[in-house]
Amino acid sequence: MCLPDRGYSFTKPLGLLFLGYVFWFLGANRILYYDIGGIFLSIIVVIGLGIGLQKKEGLFEIRGWIIEHKSTVILVEVLFLLLFAGWTYIRIYNPDIYGTEKPMEFMFINSILRSPKFPPQDAWLSGHAISYYYFGYFLIATLARITNTPSPIAFNLGISLLFAMTGVASLGVVMNLIALVKRETKNLYVNNSHLLVSSFWPGLFGPLMILIVGNWYGVLELAHNNGLFADTQIPMVWYDYGQAIDVGQVKSLNDFAQKPGIRTGMVNLWKWLDLKQLEENSASTSGNFKWDLPNWFFEARVIHDRNLIGVETEAIDEVPAFSFLLADMHPHVLALPFVITIIALAMEWLLTGKKTPSDVPFQAVKLWFPWDRFLLTTILLGGLIFLNTWDFPIYWFLVVVSFTVGLGSKWEIRSLKANWKYPLFFAIGLFGVSLLLYWPFLLTFQSQAGGILPNLIYPTRFQQTVVMFGPVLFGISVFLFWLTYRTRKTINRTLIVSVILGVLLTLVFVAVFLGLIAVLKPEITIIILNAIFPLTQSEAFSLLWQRRLVDSATSITAAMIIGLAVGIAYSVLRTAQTKRLSSGEDTNQLENKRNEVVGKSALLMVLGIILTGSLLLIGPEFVYLRDNFGTRMNTLFKFYFQVWVLWGIASSFGIWYIWQFARAWFRQVSSLVWFVCILLGAYNLFGGLLNKTAFFSNPTSLDGMAYFARIFPNDWATIEWLQQNAQDGQVILEGSKGAYWIEGPSSRFSMATGLPTIMGWYNHEAQWRGEYIRKVDTRLSDIQTIYQSREWAVTQKLLDQYQIKYVIISSLEKDWYKPIYLAKFDRYMSLVYKAGDVSIYSR
Repeated sequence: MCLPDRGYSFTKPLGLLFLGYVFWFLGANRILYYDIGGIFLSIIVVIGLGIGLQKKEGLFEIRGWIIEHKSTVILVEVLFLLLFAGWTYIRIYNPDIYGTEKPMEFMFINSILRSPKFPPQDAWLSGHAISYYYFGYFLIATLARITNTPSPIAFNLGISLLFAMTGVASLGVVMNLIALVKRETKNLYVNNSHLLVSSFWPGLFGPLMILIVGNWYGVLELAHNNGLFADTQIPMVWYDYGQAIDVGQVKSLNDFAQKPGIRTGMVNLWKWLDLKQLEENSASTSGNFKWDLPNWFFEARVIHDRNLIGVETEAIDEVPAFSFLLADMHPHVLALPFVITIIALAMEWLLTGKKTPSDVPFQAVKLWFPWDRFLLTTILLGGLIFLNTWDFPIYWFLVVVSFTVGLGSKWEIRSLKANWKYPLFFAIGLFGVSLLLYWPFLLTFQSQAGGILPNLIYPTRFQQTVVMFGPVLFGISVFLFWLTYRTRKTINRTLIVSVILGVLLTLVFVAVFLGLIAVLKPEITIIILNAIFPLTQSEAFSLLWQRRLVDSATSITAAMIIGLAVGIAYSVLRTAQTKRLSSGEDTNQLENKRNEVVGKSALLMVLGIILTGSLLLIGPEFVYLRDNFGTRMNTLFKFYFQVWVLWGIASSFGIWYIWQFARAWFRQVSSLVWFVCILLGAYNLFGGLLNKTAFFSNPTSLDGMAYFARIFPNDWATIEWLQQNAQDGQVILEGSKGAYWIEGPSSRFSMATGLPTIMGWYNHEAQWRGEYIRKVDTRLSDIQTIYQSREWAVTQKLLDQYQIKYVIISSLEKDWYKPIYLAKFDRYMSLVYKAGDVSIYSR
């Protein structure tokens, strides 16, 4: 390994993923069953492969490295334990598996635990396997099985484990970046033997930015709840959505008392920000300052998308700190430690590229290729397909760019052009083998994705971009500004301008092109028309250009960041490596050294990280992935989350780099402002925890279903009976009503037991299965028929069709399917269980 810490910071996510991959792959090919024996056999296989690949010499080398760097090893392990124990302590004050999508995630874990083979059954669609990227749930379920941990407790411990692994991995990336700079300029540092230890402490900025710091919604809510800035007016140019005479009767702009369009003048601060739940308010008259954040959930709703006349559409924009506060075990959270590990692996490939023999033709270089590292990368990168499919193309791109840049730094531009086949074949091979390694999953995977659509209506307003990304945006902006100044003598300004204009024009062209194609496809045209309804074509076109004219600052900012990142990287690649200082050089020479751009490898890696994040930011301004939602909601959600991860790491390194090499006044001012940005962003987590834990006064437990047993004792007793008496795979019938438990705990028995039912949350099954849902969408009416039909022959036919063993009737079923015809169940089936309002009939 080329990384300074030899990858030690990433051993836990790597170990867990390799165990999971071997166990899953052998199980998917019917070689192993999902049981304890299969898990232990997989552990033996992983250990055996590790020993076999390292051989005796490699094991002794690893042992020697650990002894030499025992201080770093201890620090990393202590950090992991502190993060795991600390977040577990927080979870005991709010452990409930309730609301949002926690029931869905709990269902996946229990479904996997109930499945003896792969692919695991879907408890919310009997007779079908899970059609979702479920690998993360499989990893948590495997840990629960091997430790014999009940699933309601494993759910919360799993959140803590992800939190700890993410923290240590983010530390590892930043620590290695810092150590690389120190290694390349080691004569600036007295004690090189403690390179990693000295890099560990500033490396803690990584977990701080990823796990603790959030956006600025929380501090704005704090101000809003206490009546601050209520009457503040600011001078601004903005797009106003107008004022309709009657919102429900709008047919054209003639139905507006004040037509939408560009406005100039003074505007209320809260109106201009337009953040959900933070509308214009009056000054506070209360003497008590309110410290908690009752609207903490809307930290994930900063981007407030509205169409041309102000009609809202949903947008989601989580950051990691919010995700752990919410504690939904969603794929983007399950994938997080592995995503950050991929960033470290991309750094490894950049360093590997630098070690490529110079001026060697393609035919000779391919003999040198590190195939073991390539296989490691494909297993981990391909794992993202199975963990959170959205992340795969993002980090495939980062790995390919990193390796190409590494080759460029060694071969220089001329050699790279002459050997263009090398990075091209690497990119294609990486993509293809990653898919091949996970083909059993891809064979059964169904998706709602339906191509790319143009985003013509919803540019992200810049003020909301700043609120969303404030702490990390400031960090990378200052870093790039300083680097641009330092490389001003060598930087290619023409290249920067060309990249900025090229990115903007390309995306505009793509959006217009897709818009023209949409005219030929009625189903897509309807999606676009719904966004501009009820305006005429000429009215919509006029307002669209006004909206883009005012709200293009986000696109321009992202394009500028892309241009600067490319320009600075090109300058670094073209500049000869800084010569090391000899021991005889004086203080003035050392100061000159600090004024130069040093740490070439780390800088190139960070610029690649910034570039990738900026592309993700600008993409949804013009295009988005078509799915069941019909809006850019999911694209924003998935892309913005990774923007924060990438920029969080880059800004953590950037502020350290500025502190090391900038002039005293600049590093002091920039560090002070960045520290304030961090404090403002960290309040989300603090205020949100106060609200979620009731100031840490809630009853304590790690059992995520303890509340359920307390509030729904009859339902919980029924769940326990099913756990003890129902066999794996036996189908139960229960009511299905909506999702998110807004209308009651729908599909609760299948969720908690992993036993399959006819249909669970229909809208989620539709999201997971795309067009296939049409083949099973009669199941909701079949459930109603089974409960309501007075003819046993009709009921029996459906019971046979779905192979239903148990029919559950509770007060919820009686309410949702009234009137239920109970007489047929009493006559033709056996009442095997009754507790309060819950009855179970068996056949």
